[in-house]
Amino acid sequence: MRIFINEHPVEVRENATLKEAIEGHDAKLAASLAAGGYLTDATGCKIDADVSVAEGMILRAVVGGRHIGR
Repeated sequence: MRIFINEHPVEVRENATLKEAIEGHDAKLAASLAAGGYLTDATGCKIDADVSVAEGMILRAVVGGRHIGR
């Protein structure tokens, strides 16, 4: 299934968690999130990394109050 992480389309398996999707997409980004960053959904609300992905989901990674990309 396809989701979007910081505007990048990413193919992930069904039932993957957001954490697994980030780790599979970009290990450096996953490390930044583990060091104190967080994820938001398309509306800017924080979302837990243990949530399962859903088709078309849009995620943004935030570290230090700033959106971070790849």
